[in-house]
Amino acid sequence: APPPPRQSRVACGVFSFWHHDLAQLEGLGAAAPTLAMTPGLSLTLMVLSPAALLVTVALLWYYSSRSVGWASILVTGYTWFCALSVLALLPADLQATLSPSGAAQEGEEGQGDVSLLAPLWSTVYWSMFVLTWALLPFVQMYADSGFFTAGARCRDSLKQNLSLYAAIGVVGALGVLLLVLSGEFSVGSLMGLAMAAANAFGLVIALTALGYGLVELPRGIWRRAGVESRKKWAFRD
Repeated sequence: APPPPRQSRVACGVFSFWHHDLAQLEGLGAAAPTLAMTPGLSLTLMVLSPAALLVTVALLWYYSSRSVGWASILVTGYTWFCALSVLALLPADLQATLSPSGAAQEGEEGQGDVSLLAPLWSTVYWSMFVLTWALLPFVQMYADSGFFTAGARCRDSLKQNLSLYAAIGVVGALGVLLLVLSGEFSVGSLMGLAMAAANAFGLVIALTALGYGLVELPRGIWRRAGVESRKKWAFRD
């Protein structure tokens, strides 16, 4: 039987994040080099992946202006495709995990068809990570900048994103300090820290937006639906 995966604990405030070592994650494909995708899994990826690409192209064609540069279209298209590709990877992952052949291979070889999806998941996850925290904020501020030269726009974009980068630096420095003090500092623990911080930020944003969507948005719709109240608002002094 293969040895159990090594895990390390990342302490970050009140969060405890358990993760596999990065080298083990990268070695999933090498753990079962002779495995091949099942026909159902291949069909799922062959159907849903082109569908995600077609939806991305259609969105770019419908919403993008003809005056927009190719760099902005390329970055936006890749971002949308990565987000939509999750709709293809998730059913394929569930199918590979729950299929009898995948379960049998997992018991014999260690990971089964799931190991073949690990590089795809890693590519999508870290692409979205870099886009969210580095590339997209820079491109957005670069496009909104009022300067005329590329160098001035780059400097203005970095200045506008300084608060974001400062917050990331402070959280990262505190996390690294906690790792060093706990004796868990390694490449894998740094990856786990980055994932835990990003997930915590996403949960905070989701909870904030959820409260707004459940309370403020329906209340505004309800108020705007009242004819008398809208008439009083229109004829107010």
